[in-house]
Amino acid sequence: MKVYSGNLSPYATRVRIQIKIKGLDIEIAPPPFALRTPEFYEKFSLGKIPVLELDDGSLIQDSWVIMNYLEDLYPSTPLRPVSAEDKAAMIVLMRFADTYLSPVLFPLFLALNNRPDEKALSGMLSALRTELVKLDRILEEQGCPEERALTLGDIALAPNLFFVIAIAPIFGENSILDDLDQIQRWWQWVNKNEHVAHGINEISDALKAMA
Repeated sequence: MKVYSGNLSPYATRVRIQIKIKGLDIEIAPPPFALRTPEFYEKFSLGKIPVLELDDGSLIQDSWVIMNYLEDLYPSTPLRPVSAEDKAAMIVLMRFADTYLSPVLFPLFLALNNRPDEKALSGMLSALRTELVKLDRILEEQGCPEERALTLGDIALAPNLFFVIAIAPIFGENSILDDLDQIQRWWQWVNKNEHVAHGINEISDALKAMA
């Protein structure tokens, strides 16, 4: 098997982290065509990375689908909880990353190359802050991360939160997490996993290369 990936993508990064944690013998490679080209869109119906190519050439797309497929195929070193309640908590983190955090992060990412006026920028940062307050409450409700195992939800959230920490200061917001104690606690905890930390470093290096 082979996963088409890119270090700047938080979605591809979460799959790479999972592969490393589980010690899977899966090749990690750049896509065969440049992103957003006709050739790329022709080969990959969703037009995004990551994409998992199976040995028979068939493709599995969407990071969350890939991650769950790999958990089903390789259940050792499990990253999905057993109980229904713990599974729900895992999915909440994944859904938050994709449904709540990504939509307010993406405009700021685009603004790196096309800075908006101050009013628009203030609105973007305010929207981001609103979602972070929600995340802080969710993490408080879920309890001490130190008392549970790392899950796919944590792995999905970590790359997105990196972009919050990296991008907000570029636009003058240097204290966006200052009073969000649960997020800070979770961030320190999740980065104690060497493979999570390595994946975050890969994104960081890719972001610096953009500058």
